[in-house]
Amino acid sequence: MHVHLPKPLHGWREFAGEVGIIVFGVLIALGAEQIVETVHGNAQVHEFRRAVNDELAYDLGSYKQRLMLGPCVRARLAELDHVIASDRAGRPIRMHGLSRWPVSFSLRTSVWNGRTGDLETRIPLQTRLAYASIYDDLANYDVHRVDERTGWQELADFDDADDLSNADLMRLRGLVTKLRWLDAIILANWTEEAERGKALGIFPKRDRRDPPLNRGVCSTFLPRSG
Repeated sequence: MHVHLPKPLHGWREFAGEVGIIVFGVLIALGAEQIVETVHGNAQVHEFRRAVNDELAYDLGSYKQRLMLGPCVRARLAELDHVIASDRAGRPIRMHGLSRWPVSFSLRTSVWNGRTGDLETRIPLQTRLAYASIYDDLANYDVHRVDERTGWQELADFDDADDLSNADLMRLRGLVTKLRWLDAIILANWTEEAERGKALGIFPKRDRRDPPLNRGVCSTFLPRSG
């Protein structure tokens, strides 16, 4: 028995051509869809990076504003050294204004923390690592920033005090030592943080909605002569 395959109406060659056209059309459609997805994904990455850059610019700006108060911080700590030495020599000094500390702004991390895995994988590895390093360093700064604020708040206990016991002087000396150490760390870590931002084209920027920099700590703690 002979089995005969059905023949296309217009021949096998023409049939193969039609199938080829269909397959080619499907491939074009799939390729076009992939291109659209890629373009859309790249647009999302661009928007995400712009938002991250803005967030980091604000955080670096907040960091830099704290640095601007550095000279005042060190001047006040030097005054406290003088007060301690004078008190131990039998010449107590009444300090005033110890409730004024170096005000600093909280950092922002919501954009970076809200990233998705799919979006993150579209960013080149070295760029992701660079972003992560900046945020890690900023988290470290934020710990020091909060510790510093707590230390200065503790100093307020000595405001207007003129009869310090030995225990008081020891505590005051400990606070001064801690605050000087924190100030040194905050100052030392800035250079590397700023350089990492610069490598990504990110520079410190102040949010105009923030209040003006509070320079209260720039006023002396010591009695004014005259």
